[in-house]
Amino acid sequence: MSVYKNLTFGLENKGFDKKTIDEKIDSILKIIKLELFGSRRPSELSGGQQQRVALARALVNSPSILLLDEPLGALDLKIRKHMQFELKKIQKSVGITFIYVTHDQEEALTLSDRIAIMNEGELIQVDSPEKIYLNPKSKFVADFIGEANIIEGKIIGKEKDMLRIDIKADKDILVSGQDEIISGNDVCIVVRPEDIKILTEDNISNFNIVSGKIRDIIFKGVGVLYNIELQNGVIIRVLDSNKEFGLDHFNNNNEVKIGWEYSRGVLINEQK
Repeated sequence: MSVYKNLTFGLENKGFDKKTIDEKIDSILKIIKLELFGSRRPSELSGGQQQRVALARALVNSPSILLLDEPLGALDLKIRKHMQFELKKIQKSVGITFIYVTHDQEEALTLSDRIAIMNEGELIQVDSPEKIYLNPKSKFVADFIGEANIIEGKIIGKEKDMLRIDIKADKDILVSGQDEIISGNDVCIVVRPEDIKILTEDNISNFNIVSGKIRDIIFKGVGVLYNIELQNGVIIRVLDSNKEFGLDHFNNNNEVKIGWEYSRGVLINEQK
């Protein structure tokens, strides 16, 4: 069947009149950017275009719940980004519940009101995108969503409302603690690359500061990514989104100090 007939199939079965069907088809074809393709048949469409038609065929019937299993996987990047926002607008405007399955972490964060992270069939964390990203409850979640530095260490004491962690580097670090966590516990601290800075001074208050050597410098468009090896051999990724130093400022093996605010470290205790 043509694109038009594919989209009318469900509407005709529901008894809509031709005028209403045409209005719905025109609207959905504009959303998927195929306004001029109504007469095309599947053999005349690319894989991505066929995918968009399949998505439109489901949406045009205005279901109360829509299950989408990797629906944008065959689309090129620009159309994929456009469809993400169009899907979100459709969901908000018509109140359709979307259950959206994806391995694209950015897509999950962009589209979702709630995210469920699964591992081997088990729900690990269900939360808002912000909490999933900023307050992961396990190493698996932290590592799965976005880039994360996961620093392992041992609690060696308390300072007011902070825990002191030995990470086997040149300095201990401090992180907001939990009352039930005691000295001697093995824990890990999650810090996002964009929350870490290369420092030109080492007397900044409320900052954890450690030393390391630059091992890689990678230009990523949105910023410069530095892989920095601490004295304990752990590689810390630092994303300088403001390109403060420029690509020519550092070289591999340069010794630098890096730091992050105490509040930017998320403590994970998987012994509970």
